[in-house]
Amino acid sequence: MLSDWKQFQDEGSEVAKKYGKDGDKEKYYIKRSCYGQAQTDHSTELLSNYWDQCLLWSAKFNKPTKPSITEVYRWLMSRVSINGEAGTLFHNIGSLSALLICGDLIEAGTLPMPMAHEWGELIYSLKMGAHSGMERLSLIGK
Repeated sequence: MLSDWKQFQDEGSEVAKKYGKDGDKEKYYIKRSCYGQAQTDHSTELLSNYWDQCLLWSAKFNKPTKPSITEVYRWLMSRVSINGEAGTLFHNIGSLSALLICGDLIEAGTLPMPMAHEWGELIYSLKMGAHSGMERLSLIGK
């Protein structure tokens, strides 16, 4: 529960200040560059936003039929209007992170194993490192 986190954070405030870099307790809980230098807006202040989003996950996966990997990928990448401005449904999840999350959900047994063609199409759509690797292995043409 979110209240448990807030209690934990309040009780550990002095420890966090002591061990956080330069006395900044936020640095005790968050390493802002853990996913690259561009991810500098990580903050425990966003936790309540993320917590609210966990309800979206429950609604998506607590159904008799599991969504396909393509459905989940598109859901993770979906755009929404927030206070009149376009944004992503999930803050800080880009195309590569969405694909990796899908892979983790498959490994965890939450999503069914996709057919190779479906998985390959998603990899191809990113046009990133895995795309180049598939070209080098002659699995796809240029």
